[in-house]
Amino acid sequence: MTALLAAAFAAGMVATVNPCGFAMLPAYLGLFIGDKGPSRGSALIVGGAVSIGFVAVFVVAGLLVATGVRAVIGWIPWLAAVVGVGLIVVGVAELSGLHVFVRLPGVRRLPR
Repeated sequence: MTALLAAAFAAGMVATVNPCGFAMLPAYLGLFIGDKGPSRGSALIVGGAVSIGFVAVFVVAGLLVATGVRAVIGWIPWLAAVVGVGLIVVGVAELSGLHVFVRLPGVRRLPR
């Protein structure tokens, strides 16, 4: 059990410096801090909120795995294959000149 806990802790530490998150962090913080520039208080609030969100996501994911999602773990490779094929199809469509659009809800900023 100790080795499993150590492995989970190490994976969590590595997750904080993954290439995707590391590259997107400045844009993500810029979205929340805004055009006025960072103040010490707003940077601390945003940094704390991002940290709490990061921890919450991994706690929820860990609890789900621990409480029974193990039954569907065998499906994950097949799901990954379907997502990969879908990305290949979208990539080929983009290269052939067909633009694929996805409508997502916009980010609403609260008035200050």
